[in-house]
Amino acid sequence: MGYLAPINTLDASNSNTPGVVDPTNPVSDSFFRAVAQVDVHGKFHFTSTNAYSGNNGRTAILNNTEGTNVLYTAGNAGNGANLQPDGVIIGAGAQILTPAALSHGPAESPVAHPSDVCTATLRTQRSLNRTDNFIES
Repeated sequence: MGYLAPINTLDASNSNTPGVVDPTNPVSDSFFRAVAQVDVHGKFHFTSTNAYSGNNGRTAILNNTEGTNVLYTAGNAGNGANLQPDGVIIGAGAQILTPAALSHGPAESPVAHPSDVCTATLRTQRSLNRTDNFIES
């Protein structure tokens, strides 16, 4: 995963995404996060997403089993105030994307069901700005 930003852009990794803006983020630019794929002919395809606003997408895995064609992604979000906007919370963690060749612009789906998001919000708020890798119980 990376960023749809010009080469040598400062702080692209901490920027908002265009569709999920946290007004408390000190980085003023906005860049989509992106997954790059290379086909058998060496041609690059980029799938953009608004997930991971204010932080980094960490990994992407293509599932093309029996024509499934989805990308599973994971990453962090948030670079602003301690109470993150809903879009930042929903755009963190595990996401499912449709590869660029099959989509019409940035669209992602959180892996959690929307009704689960409210119950996970408090735990996510505590973990977005963590500096260690220990899991709270």
